[in-house]
Amino acid sequence: MKKSILTLLILAGPAILFAQTDAEIDTLMQPKAARLRVGRLANASDDSITREATELTPYLQRSSFEKGYRSLLSELEESRLNIQTGAGSGAAGTTSVVSKGSVPALLGLAVENGALTRTASGTTVTFRTSPANVYSALAKGGYFAAGAAVPELDGSFLPLAKRMSVYVSFDTSRGNSGTTNTLTGDKQQLAAWGTRVELFNKRDPRRKEYQPKWLSLMDNQGSAYITAIVKLTAELQMMPEYEVWRRKVEADVLAAKDDDIPGKLRDAFKSFQLVAAKFANPGLIGQATASGSDFSNDRAKLINSITKSWTSAIEYNFTKQANTTAQTTQSATGAAAAAPSALPDLGNINLILSKGFTDGPEFTFNAGLTWFQSNPSNLNIGKLRDVQASAQLDFPLKEIDKIGKPIFTLAGQFLSLREEPLGAKVIINTVPITTKGNIGLFQAKLTVPTKSSGVNIPISVTWSNRTELIKEKDVRANIGISFDMDKLFAKP
Repeated sequence: MKKSILTLLILAGPAILFAQTDAEIDTLMQPKAARLRVGRLANASDDSITREATELTPYLQRSSFEKGYRSLLSELEESRLNIQTGAGSGAAGTTSVVSKGSVPALLGLAVENGALTRTASGTTVTFRTSPANVYSALAKGGYFAAGAAVPELDGSFLPLAKRMSVYVSFDTSRGNSGTTNTLTGDKQQLAAWGTRVELFNKRDPRRKEYQPKWLSLMDNQGSAYITAIVKLTAELQMMPEYEVWRRKVEADVLAAKDDDIPGKLRDAFKSFQLVAAKFANPGLIGQATASGSDFSNDRAKLINSITKSWTSAIEYNFTKQANTTAQTTQSATGAAAAAPSALPDLGNINLILSKGFTDGPEFTFNAGLTWFQSNPSNLNIGKLRDVQASAQLDFPLKEIDKIGKPIFTLAGQFLSLREEPLGAKVIINTVPITTKGNIGLFQAKLTVPTKSSGVNIPISVTWSNRTELIKEKDVRANIGISFDMDKLFAKP
């Protein structure tokens, strides 16, 4: 009787470990299902497909983990919160209050509709790239071989050049007649351009300083786990129940349609519990599970040390002000002139700091100032237009099956207008624009990913005590779409 009770207590370990809901099992098996689909797409052999289907790691773990550097790199790129693809808050159609801590290493594209601190909305298309990183990826044959996007400075030119990126934004609401906004890319639609230099950024896992840590992780905890799995598999293969399970999983996966693979893996997960309950050496299952847990935990610590570190950057932004809706007041009576005068373009310099936290949020802080690039001869205004500071918290939400992790963002900005918003007394929609003063702005945003595609959809609502152009309170909703090519190139 005592022996039976002891046996039940030992077997309860795996049973408790494996007791999960269907949704949790599906999340656990997602990486395996994705690899099976990719293998089919690449016309992999049946042996390769069945080996992947019956590989034991996710069947033993409460939460899945990938083995291998490339898989880790892809996972890190998918989960990064600090990538800025769109225009900054000074652009006409932006959905962003804050410029984030990093930018795409290769290419970023964003299409955004709205305006944050102006009354005139626009649709802005932004292209971002780092020419040196693109060159490196092409010259060395891939994203991984290209090395870190922000490498250590060693006195050579390439590490310095890689720290620099550029962007250009076009406002499609300019230069079009009627209601259709079409991107022509001509000079009239040019809304902004800028350059950015990464001062301090160690969040790229491809940096040389992390390679010994990855190797140590795989040589120690990874090797121990692989040894335990090999030993467990060798003993399992002597069980008729395991052989029946393995053959059924192989047959089910080979015969299943792509959409049916998650369900087949869920069934395999549940049936493996029955096999484990009959295993004569439950301690070996516990050893394999413990080794996998150690590997997963140590890997998580290493990932946190990389993705949560401080970053700092400085950017220069040039904003070309539109003149199509503004009329300057030239006469003594204040009557509007028949034709608008050219408004001065704006220059902006912005310091960006960011820090991640182990429990999820990402904090970003910006501080900067804006000046008039030139002052019209008939206007007596100062050079400094405004000073501003903004902060943002990004909260990753629970992952949604086949979509990814949405990000909820809270952001605020304080902007002190030292001169009239457009640099001249103007009339927009019959409202004279002569107001200096302070602007307080608050934004809530939800960024919805489309998993494994590099595409994100930001949806934001912004409240302001006033805008650049009028004193009235302003609430507006903005939406956009952004594409980060790094996520595609990082895939194994």
